[in-house]
Amino acid sequence: MTPAELFKQLVPIPESVWCEYLFDQDPLKDKVSPERRAELIAGGVACGEKIAKQLKEENGTKDATALAEKLCVITHTDADAILHQVFLATFTEPNQLKLFDTPITKLADLQVPGFTRDVILNIVTGHELFHYAEGKYDDLYTKTAKVDLWQLFGYHHQSTVRAVSEIAAMAFSWRLNKLTYSPLVLNILLLSQYAKTGAEPALAQLQQLTVQETA
Repeated sequence: MTPAELFKQLVPIPESVWCEYLFDQDPLKDKVSPERRAELIAGGVACGEKIAKQLKEENGTKDATALAEKLCVITHTDADAILHQVFLATFTEPNQLKLFDTPITKLADLQVPGFTRDVILNIVTGHELFHYAEGKYDDLYTKTAKVDLWQLFGYHHQSTVRAVSEIAAMAFSWRLNKLTYSPLVLNILLLSQYAKTGAEPALAQLQQLTVQETA
């Protein structure tokens, strides 16, 4: 399957399916009831939407890259992996955003129609900007929403769920960049270039989730 063909299959997948896909990656997924899972997903999406609107209003710009340049200290590296994991960007509080030029260039070189380097940079920086907001605002849903891991004599040991943060970051970048497809399309295209198994397992999971949702 060519990158353009893969992109074409990924574009129609709805946000709800991408949210389920992200939650399925979380190590705490089995600790969460279906009802609580639905609440966390909805809360994450709403959080991402709210912060995208807020940052645009506060900073007077709608371009994610320009916004990142205004709010963060951006550095670049030619490395394409850390401990055998491929990254497009990393964020370190309070405002350090590192872009990994090699995989970004590799994605741009796929020459998928409409998927330019500028689009890729906006998607990448949009995602990391949400994590900037997480460090700035203590009352975000992604930091306050928790699940019970265990309880003893009335004590409840709770934890945040990482997937909620990733769902919010996806929704944030989606709204900020006014995309017609999920920002996670970038991740699947990246798998097609770097993973030994390619993008097929991820695509199969997304297709299965789509079938389950429409059943």
